[in-house]
Amino acid sequence: MTGMVTDGDGLIRISHVLDGNTADCKYNHMMIKTLQEVYGDEFYRYTYIADSKMLNKKNLDLVFRDDKPVKIISRIPENFAGKLAEKIRILAYEKQEWKSLGICCEHPAGKGKEPEYWVQTFKRPVFSFPVWIHIYRSGDAERRLQSKIEKDRAMFESDLKILTDREFACEPDANTDLVAFLKTHSKSFFSVSLSAVASVKEKNPVGRPSAKPKAKQIEVVWAVTPGQIIQNDKKIERQRQKDESFCLLTNIDPDTLESREILLRYKAQHKVENNFSVLKTPLLASTLFLEKPQRIEAMMTLLYFSVLMHGILQLISRTRIAACEEAPPLGPQNRPLIRPKSETMLNVLALFEIISKGDAVSIRSKMPERRTQLDLILFLVDFNPTSI
Repeated sequence: MTGMVTDGDGLIRISHVLDGNTADCKYNHMMIKTLQEVYGDEFYRYTYIADSKMLNKKNLDLVFRDDKPVKIISRIPENFAGKLAEKIRILAYEKQEWKSLGICCEHPAGKGKEPEYWVQTFKRPVFSFPVWIHIYRSGDAERRLQSKIEKDRAMFESDLKILTDREFACEPDANTDLVAFLKTHSKSFFSVSLSAVASVKEKNPVGRPSAKPKAKQIEVVWAVTPGQIIQNDKKIERQRQKDESFCLLTNIDPDTLESREILLRYKAQHKVENNFSVLKTPLLASTLFLEKPQRIEAMMTLLYFSVLMHGILQLISRTRIAACEEAPPLGPQNRPLIRPKSETMLNVLALFEIISKGDAVSIRSKMPERRTQLDLILFLVDFNPTSI
């Protein structure tokens, strides 16, 4: 396994090769300790942002160990600190004192794609440590909720049909399957009353008909009979609240960092995920077997360096594009480049090749229509041809 810490621009600051069974919570503990050693007293100036696996008592003890605690932002998992997130959610929906934050995105996609956010903030002691909990509500959960309800109803009705189509030889067997169905669907948005009902069937005797007709055989069978399917609106509302809201925990005073900025910083974790997507590219590292740990570390060092260069290329190009009056038409079909990934810029650069003859070096375009864009492309990636 591998882990990394980046700065706010997504550039690698620290990276590790890890044992294959390293848990995320242990990795966070190790990283906070490492960063405290690396930055010393200056570490309090930074903010450590991680996902919900960071939050446990051991890690919070480490965060608050010194006089100047490590500033943290993390999402509260559902089972943390006696279901703290659920308690805050219930309180927030009872109070209904939501403050609108509008669209909280550094780079909105436009056309109504970005959800709006609302927030409430509560101060609470967690393991005796003073923290603030920001509960955010977004406006994009309803569609997902309706999809869940439809899938749940389809499964409920399908399983109910299988149960009610069956015949049982005795009442205990029918009741056993009835109870099993109710237990399996106890968390469903739907419920139904079920009862085991007996019915009598007459069967003709086996064999050829005789001159004296034989009495018909009487057989008692049992079946499960359903009532009307009922939708549990309270469960659906609880699920709606859970889907549309989430809690972030921080020890940063809201007077120092507002709710909107807390959310934006937490959402910026995608920059780390982008780095991992580069590492997972099959062209970078296919299935390899390295016997010695030192060789694994050597290979990962090369890959980390590659990821760092990807990050630098992406940061430079985005910074320079942001400074342009309008986005340059360098994308496919000359579409504007707005916030290109490093792979996009490498694909643009791949349209050119370097030709050397003696001491003379020139750059040739593989596509004639791109030839006039060379100076702009080199500017965007901050490359001076004279350094070749």
